[in-house]
Amino acid sequence: MEKLKTLLEIKGLDEKKQDGYIGYASVAVLDRDGEIIDPKGWKLDNYRKNPVILTSHDYSKLPVGRALWVQPDENGLKVKFVLANTETG
Repeated sequence: MEKLKTLLEIKGLDEKKQDGYIGYASVAVLDRDGEIIDPKGWKLDNYRKNPVILTSHDYSKLPVGRALWVQPDENGLKVKFVLANTETG
């Protein structure tokens, strides 16, 4: 069996616009560790100061994009983002 490795897993992408993508960075469902993140629990003040999008939360690599806005709602953490004009973006 051949396996495909992806750098970006898109969960719940709502729409693609000319000026970015809108989707969910996190959704309020049971994850593989048996946890659910309550969308009301996000503290985003520090993230909003430098809203970078990383590959697999890897701070040792350059960001692949940035968030234009991020907002929790009843389904999860909704974000509008743009990808960098690079090979990894």
